[in-house]
Amino acid sequence: LKRTIFAKAMGILYNTGLRPKELLGLKWGEVTTSRHSTEEEAKVNYRLVVRADNSKTGKRRIIVAPVKKRFDIVRKCYQKMGISVGINDYVFQSPTIKGKPYSRQQFYLRLKRVLKASGLEKELEAEGKVLSLYSSRHFFITMRLRYGKVPLYLLSKVVGSSVQNLTDVYGHIDTELEASLITKNMGRLTRNGFDMESQVTADE
Repeated sequence: LKRTIFAKAMGILYNTGLRPKELLGLKWGEVTTSRHSTEEEAKVNYRLVVRADNSKTGKRRIIVAPVKKRFDIVRKCYQKMGISVGINDYVFQSPTIKGKPYSRQQFYLRLKRVLKASGLEKELEAEGKVLSLYSSRHFFITMRLRYGKVPLYLLSKVVGSSVQNLTDVYGHIDTELEASLITKNMGRLTRNGFDMESQVTADE
């Protein structure tokens, strides 16, 4: 059951962009169905509230993501373990320390064990890569920009980061994606006899 809870926690991280600390500080009362969801959306989406004291920036924010099934499975796991899942209880509470959430260190060590046992650790090392809990956040932001084409301003609100920070870290993705727009008609200048090497006067 603990393995299942961890697996679902990782899936939630990769689908929300939450910082590990924010996920572990989440309480059941902050996981609900959005009143703006359609009947179909309500079957897959949950509305997550990151309260101000659980956010790195100190600002409350809301995330809507297709993670309902994962949270529902986590709830059932705790019920099978005989652990309370009231609205004021942490979603990822430690089975050994009553009322306390799992620590980032506990999740990190479990991730390390999984990577080693699965053989992924060696593959990553061979490629000079490192996978951490925080990697899920980078993955989420990259996928939303590359394939979701989510505007930077909206994404900054979802992940709790400034537009400037997203631009500094992930700005190259926009440039790559919009290459066709940036290079549009560039060849036409040459075809129409425009000499890129000649000096152009103010009058011209």
